[in-house]
Amino acid sequence: MASPFSLSKPQAILLAVNLATESHFEDLHHLIAQHPTLLHHVLVLRILLSCVPETTEPSLYVPFLLQLSQDAPHAQDDGGLHYDDSSVRELSDSEARIRLRSLRLLPLRHPTITTPETDHPLTLFLIHRARRIDAETGLLTVLPQLLTPFLDRSDVLRAWFISSILPLLRLDYEYHPTDGSTTSLAEFEPLDRPSCLRLLLSRTKSRHETGSDDDDLVGRDLRGLVGPWMLGHTHAKQVTSSPASPSHAWTDLYEWLIESASSRFSLVCEVIEQWNGPTDLDLGGYGDTLAQADDDTRQRLQLTYCQSALASIYLSPKATVEVLSGAHDMLARVARLLDVQEPEDLFSESRSLTPASTDFGALQDASEMHLLPNMLLIPSNPLTIPSPQSLAFVDLLILSSLLLTRIGHVTTIRDAAQLCLAADAASQRRELQSLVRSISSGQRRDDEWLSIREQLIWLRTWGTQKPCQGPLAPDSAPHLAPGIFNRVEEAFMEKDIFTILLRNARFRLAAEIYLDRPMEQRTLSAEVMERAILDCVMGFYDNASNGNRTRGAMKKAWDAVNTFYPIYFRESKPLDRAKMLIDATHALSFYSLTLQPRVPFQPVNIRTHPDPVSLLGKVLEQNSRSYTRLDDLLIIGQDLVAAGLVVAKADGGDEQDPSIQRQPSEMVRRRIIGMAIEAALAEDDFPTAYSYALNYLTMPPAMAPDETSWRAAFQAGRHRPSKQSSSSVTRSEDMRIQEMRMELLSRALLLAPPPALSEILGVWRRVEEELNVLLTQEMEEEQEWDDKGDRKIPGQFLSASPVALRKEGGRLGTAEEAPMGLFDVARGAAAALRRSANSLHAPDGTGQATSPTQTSQMSLDRSAAGSDSGSIGGSDEARTRKRDVVSNMVTGGLASGIGWVLGAPPPAQTRPAES
Repeated sequence: MASPFSLSKPQAILLAVNLATESHFEDLHHLIAQHPTLLHHVLVLRILLSCVPETTEPSLYVPFLLQLSQDAPHAQDDGGLHYDDSSVRELSDSEARIRLRSLRLLPLRHPTITTPETDHPLTLFLIHRARRIDAETGLLTVLPQLLTPFLDRSDVLRAWFISSILPLLRLDYEYHPTDGSTTSLAEFEPLDRPSCLRLLLSRTKSRHETGSDDDDLVGRDLRGLVGPWMLGHTHAKQVTSSPASPSHAWTDLYEWLIESASSRFSLVCEVIEQWNGPTDLDLGGYGDTLAQADDDTRQRLQLTYCQSALASIYLSPKATVEVLSGAHDMLARVARLLDVQEPEDLFSESRSLTPASTDFGALQDASEMHLLPNMLLIPSNPLTIPSPQSLAFVDLLILSSLLLTRIGHVTTIRDAAQLCLAADAASQRRELQSLVRSISSGQRRDDEWLSIREQLIWLRTWGTQKPCQGPLAPDSAPHLAPGIFNRVEEAFMEKDIFTILLRNARFRLAAEIYLDRPMEQRTLSAEVMERAILDCVMGFYDNASNGNRTRGAMKKAWDAVNTFYPIYFRESKPLDRAKMLIDATHALSFYSLTLQPRVPFQPVNIRTHPDPVSLLGKVLEQNSRSYTRLDDLLIIGQDLVAAGLVVAKADGGDEQDPSIQRQPSEMVRRRIIGMAIEAALAEDDFPTAYSYALNYLTMPPAMAPDETSWRAAFQAGRHRPSKQSSSSVTRSEDMRIQEMRMELLSRALLLAPPPALSEILGVWRRVEEELNVLLTQEMEEEQEWDDKGDRKIPGQFLSASPVALRKEGGRLGTAEEAPMGLFDVARGAAAALRRSANSLHAPDGTGQATSPTQTSQMSLDRSAAGSDSGSIGGSDEARTRKRDVVSNMVTGGLASGIGWVLGAPPPAQTRPAES
């Protein structure tokens, strides 16, 4: 063993390096004591930093560091200071210098430390040593053994340990050890503040989403992870590699809360519930720096924390009961932190819709701009600055959102605030109407509807009687009017509530609320309610899939009319028309009716059809023998007219002719009769068509000729029944049919306008020719029968042969009964008018002459009266009278029509001569 006093300086340094490498810290201590000037603290710490392996237990050299940190070691007698110096004894001084120059000792200051927070060698050594141990071995758990003995000696070291080492130790090895991943100092320290926050709270979010048994998970991580880390940013003594940051580092955490509120609101609720704010820290017993902060600083930190909680409430993403309950709990928590009165329980049965008692004058400067996420944390935001007014305002917003959500109109707290602060009257009206549509879905009892009405009225102004500014509360109102719909007029809201009740078929309840009260106490005028009732009835009608008024939407329309029309609106013409429309639709529902293939008929087709009366024609086409129910069809037509669906106009579309005055009911009646006649003819029911034409198609004195009536009679007269073409029909039946056709044509002549007479007379001539042929055949058969009888009479005297007599009689009969043309008839009529009127006696036998037109009309009436019971096969007198009826009618018509061509005097000139 050699004495260290005999070593040169290079040899002593090389020996110190060897002792440090071999972890002979006791010998190294003796060596330093012998060479205190040569082996000064900085050199020794650099040798330890460069030569001691990172895997060496800190407990081996921490005592040495403690001794080194004290006063400089004193030189001792060399009698007990002997140790092995053979590793350097054999080296020459030049060799020792060469080896010494080859040493590469590390600097005490870590390369990443750029700010001069401290120059203390031991502090720099410990920080550098801790980072090397973590980088080379990843043994972060051994760092407390290295650093804790020196924390009281350096505030910088303690701040760095609390803000960097402690959060990582708790994150990876204490709070979330099962995740398996670790974070090194080299990865953690270069991160900026938002990234560090996301890293520290990433596992908190994951465990919160998957469900954790720890009821204090979020609060523990904020106190034990974020709190210690924030300490280094709160105090300027922190050793960090990041650039300089704002003094208020807690702003990053508040921004994280706001960011999380829009996606993980339940996590933010737990943060506010479990954590008391920046003063609630868990430093693990390593010191509480914030405890030395003054009261103003602590109060300022607490206010900013409460402001972030209010801002998070405004950003709640949903309006579910769970979210609103969490928001209300957050509000109560903020009230406790501020030591103010807590809001009433949101779901308490004792909580009623009482008027808002808080004066919101302090919020008069609030606007939609203050609801922007980047504006919620500014110190001048009146909505989030903790105060009794801002807390009461948020409480009312939460309650409003809950009421709207329960009703069925989901509205977040932020949306409610925007309605109250930024929406103009038009926007609030649109939102109210959207709310009305939401309420209309679902079945509710009467007491529930009464509760909904009470809630809507409360939401308008939060129960206060404070009027809106101006008639519509314009945006230029000088101060904030409380309430979600504070710019909507009361009458407008009551009308929407009345509409809700009507749409949900609560007619009796609506009448009790709005009509069963004195006029001065009614909140809606009669005109507004009548219009709302009519709109509701028509809405039900248009949405009905079936016209039967005993079920579905049509039943609701019918019930609405029956509830209000006869009792409260007895004189209402619109409701009376609605009633008539429902009656007509109900009657039509019993018939099969299709307008398009495979498309069911709906009641709305009646209202939208340009000519609803034509639908009856479809009914007659698609329902066999429906024409036999003419009275029902006429009632339907009258109801359509009463419902205001038929516009009066002249036949042929001439709506501009003022000389033609039409009565819609009579016009529709004749149209329906005409359609029924056509339907009967289409089904070859000639007797029914004949009966309808003679009994229904008459000409009232006030009516001008119409296209429908005469054409229906004309179609019936020109129709040839299939029975007439059958070989089984007798001649008498055939003649009876021909006579009926002539009567129908005569009725068409009475109803037709002058331009149509020639067409009708042409058909009448052909029918008469057919009848004359039948008469000739009958007379020949009778004559032949008479001749046979005469030959069998005993004692008869014949002056001529029977054949000659028969031929002569045939010529006479033929000359009398031969068919006449149009001009022949006209010429005969003119000759008859020049002679006497003996052949045109009055029916009563008085001998008073009548005009041809009057004679034709009276004869036609007698023919129509006996048409159902008379027979063409009766007596010759009856048959002759039938023919006279038609001849006289034609004669009279031609005398007043085209008889002047042949020189016939007008009827007015013939009467004196005849008399």
